[in-house]
Amino acid sequence: MAELGLLLGNVVIHRFALDKAEILIGRNPRSDILITDATVSSRHATLHCEFDEHNQIKNIVLEDLNSTNGSRVNNQLVKRQKLAHDDIIYIGSTQLKVIDEEAGAAHTVITDMSHIRLRERLDQVKLDELSLREQQVFTEIGRGKQRKEIARDLNLSVHTVSDHIKAIYRKLDISSRQEAVLLYKHLNG
Repeated sequence: MAELGLLLGNVVIHRFALDKAEILIGRNPRSDILITDATVSSRHATLHCEFDEHNQIKNIVLEDLNSTNGSRVNNQLVKRQKLAHDDIIYIGSTQLKVIDEEAGAAHTVITDMSHIRLRERLDQVKLDELSLREQQVFTEIGRGKQRKEIARDLNLSVHTVSDHIKAIYRKLDISSRQEAVLLYKHLNG
């Protein structure tokens, strides 16, 4: 069965089954694929899945639902696009990869090795490289708080929080809030 893989860098870190005729992607808590990113519309896009007589996906079409920032496939802005194996969907800063298991065993081996490389990378992360304040900011990011909330809760200026976030990203070799949240979740079970 085809799936969407949530990417962290080039590594699939989570899979979403494409098991319904319509799958809503957006910031709305009722979305099938929930993306909590301010650049994502509440009802951002829909995946239309067509199944064959064996309940295998025959076609997948991404339709942008007039979102504010648009939907992209392979870095091209689209309104409606038929998807294929290995296509990358960009919704805000989130990247989702189309994975079709019918594409063959070689893909499965590569994916499995990617998971091993991701786990090795995450296991090498050393939070003790962060200052105490940076650890506190990292924890608040992992809990889903925005800069202003973190500044208020830790009694800091927003500018100081931004400086801490830059230092955290550099020390942990990450480049986005999404990666920070995923890393926090990985490290905290």
